[in-house]
Amino acid sequence: MLISISMKAQNPAYQCRIHTATQVNCNTYEFSVSVQKTGGVAFNLAQFQLGININPAIIPAGGVISVAPVTLAPSARNTTTGGATLVAAQMPGIEKFSFDASKNCIIVTPVAPPGASNSQYMQASVPGTTLCKIRVSCSLPFLFGNATGHAWSFSLNSGYETKLFAYVGTTNTNVTVAASHTVSGGPTPPVGNITLSNMGNANPTAQAVSSDVVSFCNLPGQGAHISLAAMQAGYAYYLYVDGVQIASLPFNSDPSISGTGGVLWGGISPNPPTFPYLVKGTTVSVKSVGCSGMVDMANTVTLSPATPVVASITISSTYVPAGQAALFTSTVSGGGLTPSYQWYVNGTGDYVSGFGDSYSYIPVNGDVIKCEMYSSEACFTPAVATSNLITWPPQTPPALFNVTGSGSYCATGTGLPVGLDGSELGVTYTITPGGATVAGTGSAITFGNQLAGTYTVSGTNVAGTVAMTGSAIITANSVVTPAFAAMGPYCVGATPAALPGTSTNGITGTWNPAAISTASAGTATYTFTPDAGQCAVSTTLSVTVNANVTPAFAAMGPYCVGATPAALPGTSTNGITGTWNPA
Repeated sequence: MLISISMKAQNPAYQCRIHTATQVNCNTYEFSVSVQKTGGVAFNLAQFQLGININPAIIPAGGVISVAPVTLAPSARNTTTGGATLVAAQMPGIEKFSFDASKNCIIVTPVAPPGASNSQYMQASVPGTTLCKIRVSCSLPFLFGNATGHAWSFSLNSGYETKLFAYVGTTNTNVTVAASHTVSGGPTPPVGNITLSNMGNANPTAQAVSSDVVSFCNLPGQGAHISLAAMQAGYAYYLYVDGVQIASLPFNSDPSISGTGGVLWGGISPNPPTFPYLVKGTTVSVKSVGCSGMVDMANTVTLSPATPVVASITISSTYVPAGQAALFTSTVSGGGLTPSYQWYVNGTGDYVSGFGDSYSYIPVNGDVIKCEMYSSEACFTPAVATSNLITWPPQTPPALFNVTGSGSYCATGTGLPVGLDGSELGVTYTITPGGATVAGTGSAITFGNQLAGTYTVSGTNVAGTVAMTGSAIITANSVVTPAFAAMGPYCVGATPAALPGTSTNGITGTWNPAAISTASAGTATYTFTPDAGQCAVSTTLSVTVNANVTPAFAAMGPYCVGATPAALPGTSTNGITGTWNPA
């Protein structure tokens, strides 16, 4: 047997929200209405109509309310198919928005449905698909401190009823479930109602801002006090320093002070009202919250933070024999025109004569002296400048250092440097002979090049003169002239011997030209330059190359066959000896 089963389309489950209410200005606020599919059945929107009551307490006497749609960017709709907006037939125009003043009800009337399967399926993710964004405006500023109080209306008696229509199958069906309508919920913040801040009050009067100083010392505990000519009751005033709001004020974690007609904090009622805060910036302003936002007061105050002068003092003294009065003097920076002083010996102040910039008394070994200076500058740090400590005696005899510089040099040179392998500040060093002086540097010193001799050095300070350790012995080496054996003469074209690299007296060096040339007759000079590091001078060598001579002979013969000839001469008539071939 066949069983026939018929399926009936189901209404979609949803959540309809009023959310994201924001205050635009004194006379305007906005909020959004969206639908979120919450069940497994697709919500294919057909049409909608809205009735939304608002709190009558936000409307001032004589105020006229108007409502209008806010144009949404395509991405603001969030339809599941990614469509840019609701289809044109579902878009309520401005003529569909109205306000019933007798019921305090915002009304959005429906438009004709577009037909099933219109691709406008409500989004499943929070907050769903935005149906519309509504702007509520009043001809007068809304009343301060009241909530917008949005509430869904489902009764014609209260203004206009809210209804949602979806295509169930292909049927345009009223799917409204009042319990599915909320005033908040969804993303954070999910605000559907807001308390209108400072509405109803006009923007605060721009009061004059003043400071008790123009310039201040930029140190802890110092700064400028900022005041207003007056503060209006019901307004909060905020202090800004260099564009940054002060986060909190003394006696109050709130960063503002409230206008009450008389300002009070910490038991003080200043007149004019003054912020209990030491300002250290350069540009100071005051703002108060008005219905159009933060309102600037009449002017800003420009301050000049003064950089503190750094006060310092150093003291010094010179050695005196035991039992004599020593003078201690001070060197001051940042003391101003009339600084004051206090001298101490072993931690005890001299309150009789220890008030000047110098101090004289008879010290004993081991005494520790210091001075405190109090600057007369208007802005300085530290409050008390303390000098260095001097332990008497201020100096001991110079420490010992080794004399450096022994060695030899060529007699043609300028000598060798003589010095010490260390030195002390405050000590003057003298070389003998010569008497030149060099001040100690705390490291090695030199007196420059010295000629042959024996040198000693002494160090002197106020405590005495001390001979340094050792001496420098400098000798001058005699200059040597390189010697060479004679070379040549050579005949033109002959092979000459090599020029020697070492002289007969042991000096090495190089020749210029580097080799003897026999290419032509004559006498040539060759210069020998000693290698560096030898105490020797350059020298020259002359080499002669003779031209070739043709031997001359007296005629011999004629001879008869078989006659005995004379012997061939071994020396030519011009003195050339040689041999004959044939002999």
